[in-house]
Amino acid sequence: MYGRSIGAGVLWMTLAGCGAAPPPEPAGPSVPPSSAPPSSAPAPAGDAAQGAQPAPGASAQAAPASPFIPVARAPFDEVRLLPIEGAVLLAGGVNVRDEADDWWGYPLGVLLPDGTIEVQKSLRLPSGLRQVAGAVGRWPDVIDAIATGDTGRTGIAELWTLGPRGWQQRHEKHGNSFVGLAKIGASVVALQAPVMAPFHESQFVAVRGPNPGLKLTPSVKKECLIEGWDHAIQRTAVLPVAVGSTGDGKVLGYGRSCAGDPSLELWQPGARTSTILRLDRAKRGDHQSASPQVLAGAANDAWIFDGFVSRFDGAAWKEVEGPKLEAGVTDAAVAGDGTLWVLSDGAVFARRGDTWEHTPLPEGVKAHDLATASDGTLWIAAGGALLRHGKPGERSGAPGGSTVPLDKAPGPAPMSQQRRLVRPGGPACPRNVVVLYTFSKVTPDDYDFPLTRKALKGHTELASARFAVTRDGGQRFFAALVPSFDMGQKLAALIRKEVQGSSPNVVCAEPEILRELKLDLTSGEVMK
Repeated sequence: MYGRSIGAGVLWMTLAGCGAAPPPEPAGPSVPPSSAPPSSAPAPAGDAAQGAQPAPGASAQAAPASPFIPVARAPFDEVRLLPIEGAVLLAGGVNVRDEADDWWGYPLGVLLPDGTIEVQKSLRLPSGLRQVAGAVGRWPDVIDAIATGDTGRTGIAELWTLGPRGWQQRHEKHGNSFVGLAKIGASVVALQAPVMAPFHESQFVAVRGPNPGLKLTPSVKKECLIEGWDHAIQRTAVLPVAVGSTGDGKVLGYGRSCAGDPSLELWQPGARTSTILRLDRAKRGDHQSASPQVLAGAANDAWIFDGFVSRFDGAAWKEVEGPKLEAGVTDAAVAGDGTLWVLSDGAVFARRGDTWEHTPLPEGVKAHDLATASDGTLWIAAGGALLRHGKPGERSGAPGGSTVPLDKAPGPAPMSQQRRLVRPGGPACPRNVVVLYTFSKVTPDDYDFPLTRKALKGHTELASARFAVTRDGGQRFFAALVPSFDMGQKLAALIRKEVQGSSPNVVCAEPEILRELKLDLTSGEVMK
């Protein structure tokens, strides 16, 4: 796996835009504070994995032994695992402040095969709110990383290279985010996508080697016209949220069509233009992934994850039933032997052939991230610790025999608290949200948004919208939760026209509600 599709990490709403700020300061961002076989046969998924009765003669009290060995304590909170050759990059969940040397920025560490961790100053990305979406290279040689930064009003697609002089920026594009990496022969490319569809165009950026010149299929105006936004159109037929490649050189971009349907864009080896494959989804719920992914399989196939699971067999694309029908897949990795590892509701499952097997974690622990290293080792981030899938009979832990404490984690954070890709709203979205305003450090807690209320005065057709102060990743926003995408577009267009300097947009999200504002749209006043 070269990278993960994550648009902006901390900010599903910040990257979508924000409204005008109270004087004297405009609104802006606040600084947020293996493939080895298991030591015991795993239980099959399905009924056994979901609480079926134990086999005759088995003890109902005995929990199966876990093949996962705690090896190291994670160096920072909410660590994410990004495999490169010879190591695994450890990416922090949020930016940090180091008071000792007056530094603020994005923390990175390196997990070596023996379980030791290096956290050096040279690994820190410079100041600025961002998250790393993927990396390629060999440790300790040159590393290339894609990240999505944030200005407080829009995203920035960034390409960085780590060399003898530390991190050097090679590329940045405002209004965009990187959604992943793909290998094409001797080249590695990143797919750059707009934060919001009407204003920018998706394109490939060369990370290593020559740019193969891949072109995305343009949109059809009639299908992709976005009413209420001055007749803007989505510029490509598929708005990508993830990208990857197969072993024989096919490139796959996964995203949503103008109608919001899951779609796969396919570039054949050597071709510059693409074809679009639609997915006729089975109705098994609408689980959404914190980080959509396209992963190469063991042969010339690929796996696509966006809460639900689907497989591209080299020609066709179809949905595959996940390990737990009541919960989606939140992360996945493919081992060298073709084993597919996934996380679902904090539990680990392996797919070998056509069946899912539950692989137990230590008792009381739930995982939030996993990755397969270049040597085939499966690593898990869980309970504040890093765990390795051990070999049969292996019981050693951290280097030097030290004990690694395991927090009894309650499981993955609610989706509203997870680091999520910015998702444009759409007719198929279960919750369309209009981002109206981003709080700055000087915004009063009881601010009542007079410019927005003035713009809304008299527009009683928007009475079914719910206005609230929300929070994500430590950042607060004023937003409108609307019953339909159509209303969201009209509301965004109204505020953009009436509030100078504002850039509201419609996103698909489930925000945390901090404070609801009941507005009388006839007068524009806050109802007591």
